[in-house]
Amino acid sequence: TFFSNHWNSAIGNNDRSQEVYGIEINGGVIFPGTTKAENCTAIGGGGNGYGDITINGGVVTAVATTTGTAIGGGIGFNSAGGKGKVGINGGNVYAYNHANHWGIPSSAIGGAGSRFQGGSEGIIDINGGNIYAQSALGTAIGGGSSATKAGGAATIYIKDGIIIAKSLQNNSAGIGGGSTCTFG
Repeated sequence: TFFSNHWNSAIGNNDRSQEVYGIEINGGVIFPGTTKAENCTAIGGGGNGYGDITINGGVVTAVATTTGTAIGGGIGFNSAGGKGKVGINGGNVYAYNHANHWGIPSSAIGGAGSRFQGGSEGIIDINGGNIYAQSALGTAIGGGSSATKAGGAATIYIKDGIIIAKSLQNNSAGIGGGSTCTFG
């Protein structure tokens, strides 16, 4: 099993510093990806950390298999995951959070999930762009979910853009607050 980047983020912070503020992407082609063995956020907070990200343009594909998010808050397991604040003003954004082997639900964009604590809050402000968000176990865009406690709240502003948000679980929202999702 490969754990070289466990609980850190591909773009953001690590498990010790955790919180990250002011990540801004203005263009280019960005592809941060993390594996299920790493359990890392693709863009955002480190373990349990707050993630503040703004995307103004470019092509951003964030892929994670994590209890955290593809874009937003850092991973949660025993403790609560990090809150996520994500602003999207343009560009093409693709965020995928695949199923992690612990069965802990989390969002693709927004707040992180947890196994033993409640899901974390997601604050999302979308003013434009083309967005595709998909979560295997939690909310696609919004609050983090929990395997055992209540899901996290979501504050979502959508002013413009083309958005497709899919949760692959029947009890989780495409866009909205997190939920309690028990699997296995």
